[in-house]
Amino acid sequence: MSSDILKLFEGLTFDQVQEFKRRIVPALEQVRAEIVLSNQTERNTGNMNTKHLKDHLEKVKQDNQKRIDGLTAQIEARKSKGLDYADLEKELAQVKTTAARSEELAARRLADAEKAAQEQADAENSERAGKAAVIDAKRKQSALRVWIAQGGDPKEFESAWAGIRAELLKSAVVQGTADREKRTTIVGTSL
Repeated sequence: MSSDILKLFEGLTFDQVQEFKRRIVPALEQVRAEIVLSNQTERNTGNMNTKHLKDHLEKVKQDNQKRIDGLTAQIEARKSKGLDYADLEKELAQVKTTAARSEELAARRLADAEKAAQEQADAENSERAGKAAVIDAKRKQSALRVWIAQGGDPKEFESAWAGIRAELLKSAVVQGTADREKRTTIVGTSL
């Protein structure tokens, strides 16, 4: 790899190499910083999706319940034999406290992941809606130009736009379906 980098400098003058370094090193540092930040973000979020976090929460709850049930069984066994079980009761109290905290943490991580997923979905929907509005506005302007060029009254266009828009959408669906069928036919016959 380093020999590949050195080949980049072959044939360059010293001044050209210095200029190249002056320009490329800050860019590389910026990329490195972004990678480090990305890695930190992935570590902080655990790069886990909500399904994995739900499964994790259930596993934590099950493991905690097993520990509690095991200690409870030991306490009952000691009680039935008439042995001292105060140490197990203290341990059980600690396990219950730890279990509650671990379940709370897992639930919080799940809630954070669900919130982030919802925010991302909302942002994507908003972006999609914005793009659709821009496309719709362009279609409307284009239709208005055609309407006027064909001798139509711009005042009448606004009342006719809803019907024109519906027809444009229908034709787009029909055209898209036809294109898809054509591609499928071409792919099907080329095999």
